[in-house]
Amino acid sequence: MSSVIDIRPLTRVEGHGRVSVFLDGKRVEGVRLTLTESPRLFEALLVGKGFEEVPAIICRICSLCSSVHRITSLMAVEKALGIGVTEQAQLHRELILNGGHIQSHALHLFCLVLPDLFGVCGFTDLAEKAPEELKRGLRIKAAGNLIQETVGGRLIHPVTLIPGGMGKPVGREGLLKLKEALEAILPDAANALELFSTFTSPCSALSPSSFMAVEPGSAPPLFGERLITGDGEGFSVDDYRSAFREEVSPDTHAKKSLVNGKSVTVGALARLNLGMELAPRAAAAFERCRDRIVGADIRANNLAQSVELIHAVERSLEIIDILLDRGFEREKPEKICPHPQLQLRWSRPLHCRRRHYPHRHQSSPHGAQPSGPRPVAGRSG
Repeated sequence: MSSVIDIRPLTRVEGHGRVSVFLDGKRVEGVRLTLTESPRLFEALLVGKGFEEVPAIICRICSLCSSVHRITSLMAVEKALGIGVTEQAQLHRELILNGGHIQSHALHLFCLVLPDLFGVCGFTDLAEKAPEELKRGLRIKAAGNLIQETVGGRLIHPVTLIPGGMGKPVGREGLLKLKEALEAILPDAANALELFSTFTSPCSALSPSSFMAVEPGSAPPLFGERLITGDGEGFSVDDYRSAFREEVSPDTHAKKSLVNGKSVTVGALARLNLGMELAPRAAAAFERCRDRIVGADIRANNLAQSVELIHAVERSLEIIDILLDRGFEREKPEKICPHPQLQLRWSRPLHCRRRHYPHRHQSSPHGAQPSGPRPVAGRSG
């Protein structure tokens, strides 16, 4: 007799989850995992908005990882408008991205993964069974939180990251406070790797992963103009429309992306498999567990995140030392002049925007003058 066991809600996942177990008598015939997320419609939200509004909207894709969404939208705006980014601004962006990795990896490893590895139901049960491990994870996450708040101006949805630079760079006192916090958790990050190295999966191997990441060495880690895959293929980020294909699935509102017709794995596991440049302690840690990460399936991602956690702490300390040594000061915002060939929609100048609808206009061959109307996101023509 056939039957179905539905487990819902599935907790400790992003979105709404459930597991359906299909039985034929007592025999398991199949298992289906369903994850659904509410439609967000960010593409539609951006139409008609000014370029300076785009980063603040896009970072609302996620609160925990709002910094990376803000930075990627800034990079898109800067490329479209021909805006340069100073070294000081780039270092601040890299610092906050590493802070986001510290924060996110610690939350995932210690609050979402570790309860299962210890055989308990959730966060509160873990506090009873492995209190010291949980405290370690929360200390690491707190340091990541501090970077987000110090560099971004607040804990979530940063406000200091602007086109071409930083609205307010971190001062010496703030940098020293970050350095103290990061030095304190470096042993915790090393212990996290040792902890997650002790866990192995009893299940047989899964299908091998196909990886994709930013090409190492082409730019600071986590940044870059080219993507590479485990098959040896590489392409410019400008060619994403030809390389990526999105598919709609009946099981979720989120679209599924295929790269050159294949599903790919991204994140820490992909970056380590594709040659990410690591800080010294992280590189040594990676060598100790290389055979469990290189060519491994997705279950090795926890171990890969543990390695990357060490790197994020180390690299953050390196950036802080650079900023302290060079004594950067507040910079004048970059003058914004759209690319002369860029087709834009325009709205009226800020002083007369109220109750006026934007009208369409194509930029002149000589480009836009800074004193004129501002470009807005949307379809041209």
